[in-house]
Amino acid sequence: MRPAKRAFTLIELLVVIAIIAILAAILFPVFAQAREKGRQAVCLSNMKQFTLAMMMYVQDYDEHFPSQDPDPSRPQLMDDLWIFVIVPYIKTPPADWASARANIYVCPSNPNLQLVSDSVVQQALQFWGWDLAREFRLTRAPDGRWKWHCSYAINDSIIGETGIGFTALAAWQQPASEYLFMESTFDTDVDSNDVDLRDNEIFMNHNSGMNLAFVDGHVKWIRDARVPYDSSQFDGQGSPVYYRNSRSALSPWRPVYP
Repeated sequence: MRPAKRAFTLIELLVVIAIIAILAAILFPVFAQAREKGRQAVCLSNMKQFTLAMMMYVQDYDEHFPSQDPDPSRPQLMDDLWIFVIVPYIKTPPADWASARANIYVCPSNPNLQLVSDSVVQQALQFWGWDLAREFRLTRAPDGRWKWHCSYAINDSIIGETGIGFTALAAWQQPASEYLFMESTFDTDVDSNDVDLRDNEIFMNHNSGMNLAFVDGHVKWIRDARVPYDSSQFDGQGSPVYYRNSRSALSPWRPVYP
C-alpha cells in the first residue's frame, strides 16, 4: 500500500507566494528599466537622424539655420514648422504625420501630438507659398487645428526667436556644449525659461534624463540636473536664467546663448 501523498501546508504555500512576490518586486523594475533603455536608444537614433538632416540644411544654406522672418511685421512661423524644413534631407519622412508609428519625430516614450492653429498653416501658404496641408497630407482635428507628431523642440536662439539672432553656425562659440534640440513635453521650441521644474516643458523620463542634440551635431543622453533652488542661478523653481556667455552655464544641458 502506497503512503498518502503529503500536501503543502498553508504556511508553506504562503512562503512560496511571498518568495514569488519578492522576486517579482525585484525583477519588474529591472524589466521596466531595460524596456525604457530600448526606447531611449530608439529616441537617440531618431534625434541623431534629424540632427544630421539639420546640419545638411545648414551646409546648403550658407551655414545658417532656418530662421524666423526678419520682418517683424510678418508672422513668425519657424518655431512651429522647423520639422518640415528639414524633411527633404530625411530619407524616410513620416507617411502619416498624425501617427506615432514609423515617425522619426516621435520618441517611443513620449508620443507628443502637436495641435497647431489653422492660422499657422494659412500664413505659411500666404507668406511662404507653402501648402503644408497638401504637401504633407496633414490631418485636421475636429476643433479646426492641424495635428502632427513631434516629441522634440528646437533652441529658440537657433531660429532667432529670442532676439539674439544667432542663426549662423559660426556665431556659436562652443558648439559642442550648446544645445540644438531637446526632448519636449508639448512645445516645439524651448528657451532657458522653459526648462524649469515648475513649467515642466522638457521630457526628463528616460531613466531620469533625456537625449540632447548639440550645435556641432553630436547627440547624447544627459541626466536631469535641475534643482529646486540654487540661489542666483535660478528663480527658485529650478529655472535657469538666460546666459549671455557660454562659460556662464554651469552644465551643458542648460540652454546657452553666446
